[in-house]
This record gives sequence, C-alpha cells and structure tokens, in this order.
Amino acid sequence: MKPPLTRLLCLPPAGAAARAFLRWDLPDWVEIVPVELPGRGSRFAEPPRAVLHELLDAVRPAFRAAAADGPYAVFGHSLGALVGYELAVDMQDEGIPPLCLLPAGAGAPHLPARSRTGSMDDATLRAHLARLGGTPPEVLASDEMMRLLLPVLRADLRVAESYEPRTGTPLSCPITVFAGADDLEAPVEDATAWARYAPAGFAAHVLPGGHFFPDTDRETLLSRVAAALVSAHATTSRRDPVERTARP
Repeated sequence: MKPPLTRLLCLPPAGAAARAFLRWDLPDWVEIVPVELPGRGSRFAEPPRAVLHELLDAVRPAFRAAAADGPYAVFGHSLGALVGYELAVDMQDEGIPPLCLLPAGAGAPHLPARSRTGSMDDATLRAHLARLGGTPPEVLASDEMMRLLLPVLRADLRVAESYEPRTGTPLSCPITVFAGADDLEAPVEDATAWARYAPAGFAAHVLPGGHFFPDTDRETLLSRVAAALVSAHATTSRRDPVERTARP
C-alpha cells in the first residue's frame, strides 16, 4: 500500500538556496517543501541571521505551517541538518513531531564543528569553497556573485561554527543519517553519533563523495530517503493503529 501524502521539509547547507531541492525526483506521495533561510532565494531581500536563535525565529513560522498540515519529515544538509533538528525539537514540544529526521553531511549536535572557515579572508574562503565543491565554478569566478554570496555564507558559518544544541533533546521519531565516505567536514564517525538522539530507531548510510555527496550519486540518496520515509510510516503505524489518509 502506498504511504499517505507526506511533506518532506528540506533545509539547505550554508550559503545555499533551498530551491535546488525542487529538482529531486521522489515518489508521487512525497511533496518536497524547500525551507528557505533568510538572505537567499525567495528571501533574498532579508538580512541573513548569524545567531542561532534569530535564524530559528526567522524560519520557525513557515516550518510550523508546513509541519502542521499532515505527515511530514525533515531533511537537512550540513547546517540545514542542525537547524532541522532544532525545529524538529520545537515541533515535538508542540505535539507534532516529524515522522523522521534525515540529517546529511552533519556531525551530531553535541560535536564541535571540524573546521573554522568563517574566520578566513575572502580569497582563502573562496579557495576553500573550490576545494569542497558544491559551489558552481561560474559563481566562484564571478566577483559580483561572490560579493552577494559571501555575507550570507559567513553568517551561516558563524551559526554552524558556534552551534551548541539548546537542549540536546532526543527525538521521538527515527533518525536516518547520510554521510559522505570522504567528507572531512562531517566524517562518518561524527555522523553516526546522531544515534544518541534516536531512541525510536537509527540507521546510517555512507555514500561516495565528500561534503557535497548528495550531488555525487543523487539517485542512490533519493532511493534511500524514500525507503527511510516508508520505514518511518511503518513504525508510526505500529505505534498508532489509527488509519492515516492522504490530504486532499
């Protein structure tokens, strides 16, 4: 039986816009909901937020509105995974926890960031981005585009590199982690440490690639995301026998 219509709230990595998630090809019962952070994409006119609580306050209303409308899950890449975790804790406190949390390319919340790139000068940071991959070469080569990107990226990096979990609360839903085999920003051992937040169930998948491994083998990633959502629905059904139907 096909699972009910499920919203997948997707949060991007530092400096990135959420619209890239719209290119994902998932089953027709999954509705992708890009969660845009201030200072980019559809929220370009807003100033970026460099303090965690300010960033959460800026995102929470849209996140809450999407989360309140039927079954939903949360996918976050890098900084997006930490923001997604914090918002999932908030939603859990409000009685509407996600079906599952899907962190990618992120160490567990209690672990410190592996690098301190936010303090690099512009040229060094630009070179670092080129080594990481994930930023289109034409963007890195454009002084004008980098002038727009760097303030947003630096604000995100300040949040990521100073991040400490507000509560460290475990989630009542399963967590499925995705890690890049060659990711030096969030090594496999850091990613699997998310297990301490997942008493309801934990799984980890190691995929080829570095920090931007979601673009290395997207087909495999998305097949495992879909499988994690199916598994989360099955787990929820076992806990709650009430029939769940798709939204109209």
